[in-house]
Amino acid sequence: MSTIAFYPNKAAKGDGFNVFYPEAKKYIQFHAGVGAYGIDAMRMTGIVPVTEKRAAMAARRRQVLDKLKELRTQYNTVAFFCHGWRTGMQFGFDLSTVKVLAKELVTGAEFDPQVTLYSCSCGAGDNDGDGGFADALRDELCKAGAEHSIVVAHTTAGHATSNPYVRMFEGQGSPVGGTGGSWIVAPKSELWDKWRKALSSTTLRFELTDGVEQIHRTLLAK
Repeated sequence: MSTIAFYPNKAAKGDGFNVFYPEAKKYIQFHAGVGAYGIDAMRMTGIVPVTEKRAAMAARRRQVLDKLKELRTQYNTVAFFCHGWRTGMQFGFDLSTVKVLAKELVTGAEFDPQVTLYSCSCGAGDNDGDGGFADALRDELCKAGAEHSIVVAHTTAGHATSNPYVRMFEGQGSPVGGTGGSWIVAPKSELWDKWRKALSSTTLRFELTDGVEQIHRTLLAK
């Protein structure tokens, strides 16, 4: 699986250096077995910095779009490690520009993209996340032709990868999207304690696009 992960460059202190960079690096190592900085030419897999410090939102957005364009057709899994909120994320995208991101993710893609937002609260919204950033991204991916795309996002503030409040927004073959998403594991459900422990201690945190059925079976096997 071809994978790319965006993170705030190391010049951004705080979470950019202490959380997002190391987690993005582990994500790439998990999916491709490589730890090299930059793009791995053989596996078409890479960890990509976004110059966040003192850069305007439009400049951050352009960096992401340019890199996606450069790597067009060479990936089908994309992860964003950065701060987020209900209506947008740190890399310059919000509800007014999400269509641009979706279009670039889909253009020339061999497969419908799977996108994981390791960003606080992007999965929040009304009616199971309806109207939030992740919901809007799924909808725009469907409208752009990627009708079976998946967007995974946190609904609350928390750690970039071990936060258990995670919803999955699936295209399900629709040309227009849907209404909200569904919990990967519902809070206080039978698997909740296993889910929280697994995210804190294993690589399950990086398998979030495997599908709910597979994740549930993995948890039960523990």
